[in-house]
Amino acid sequence: MAALQTKRGCEHPCVYCTYPLLEGHAIREREPSVVVDDIEMLVSRHNAKYIFFTDSVFNDSRGRYRTLVQEMKRRSLSVPWTAFFKPSAEMDGAIIEVMRETGLHAAELGSDAPTDATLRGIGKDFLFRDVERCNSMFLDQGVATAHYFMFGCPGETRETVEEGIANILSLQKAAIFVFMGIRILPGTGLVKIAVRDGLLREGQSLLEPTYYISPKVERQWMEN
Repeated sequence: MAALQTKRGCEHPCVYCTYPLLEGHAIREREPSVVVDDIEMLVSRHNAKYIFFTDSVFNDSRGRYRTLVQEMKRRSLSVPWTAFFKPSAEMDGAIIEVMRETGLHAAELGSDAPTDATLRGIGKDFLFRDVERCNSMFLDQGVATAHYFMFGCPGETRETVEEGIANILSLQKAAIFVFMGIRILPGTGLVKIAVRDGLLREGQSLLEPTYYISPKVERQWMEN
């Protein structure tokens, strides 16, 4: 597997994430033709069998990733690849079909929270129905899916935990990775939320791993 980045920067305001701190909020793209040159070089000269696009989010909200995918199709590229995807209303079955034709083998979806309430709590701009829709569109094209979900997000309660489990179980033919608690990292919006909720002291060092778990839900109950 060879890793390849098509752009840097992240426009999304997710409260736990350091990507905008590390790469900036503005997206800076590489020329699609140059990225495809790199893919061809990795395959022909270095015998790469699989490409992983390491962008924080491959399918940017403005749809600029479509130009890259179309360039891959124009050059008749078909090497297995995967990427991190956002469950986005912008994406449709037609572009997923083109991605599959160029070799998309699996989609890793940053669904992140399994209810509308906890998605809002971590600053997402999509709903769980978008997660279900995108999962179905990928499956319709024969593309395997994996989802990552966190429990204990801001706004989490017993009710949202139970709703979230039911929502996850409703997803068809998907690999699911579940985490409890969110690592609090310096400079993120989660620091202010944790201080507000009494889980962190103002100015507390975060060198030792410190995790946010909503004070509205009992940790032991949720773990069980």
